[in-house]
Amino acid sequence: MLNKNLFESLEVTPFTLAVTPYRTKEGKLFSRVLEKDSEFIVKLSPTEVMEKSCNYFGSSLVGKQEGTKKILKYSHKLPICLEALSNMYFFPSTSPSNVGCHWLAHSHIRELRPAENLKTEVVFFNGKSILVEVSHGSLENQLHRTAQYKHLLGKRIKSMLSYANQHHHPRRSFQQDLTDVYFVAEHFLEDQE
Repeated sequence: MLNKNLFESLEVTPFTLAVTPYRTKEGKLFSRVLEKDSEFIVKLSPTEVMEKSCNYFGSSLVGKQEGTKKILKYSHKLPICLEALSNMYFFPSTSPSNVGCHWLAHSHIRELRPAENLKTEVVFFNGKSILVEVSHGSLENQLHRTAQYKHLLGKRIKSMLSYANQHHHPRRSFQQDLTDVYFVAEHFLEDQE
């Protein structure tokens, strides 16, 4: 890997396919960040990259996981939504504390193929693929769990937007409505209690 593609820190983007473990010759755990048209090595573990990405969007990994837990009612290997409008939903291949954990972008996965020795080939829409040391069944469950989470969170967002439309002032712009989205969400949640 060229030095120009080596970073101290990096946040994932809507173009990120996966954040995978990368061992240096010295045995240090870094990350390989696969993008649609490039890849980078980051001097952080995959879970640390995801933590930095959550921080960038004003949260923490634990905060995102707690939010998911309340929607899905699961307690481990939880998918997270970094940013819903950009369709940035990621899920871990194993426990995020595991050094072999890969973080995969749900929207970029075309298919999962069983591979030898209980591994899975993850094929992305752009034709790239990676091998993950997790069984096909386990990774498929993670993919479906993320789709379920995305659906349930999407329903909540649509309900909130519907509430906003019902309380829309005709002279207000869409931008003003977006500015007030947190205010609307707060009142929507109060009305649901």
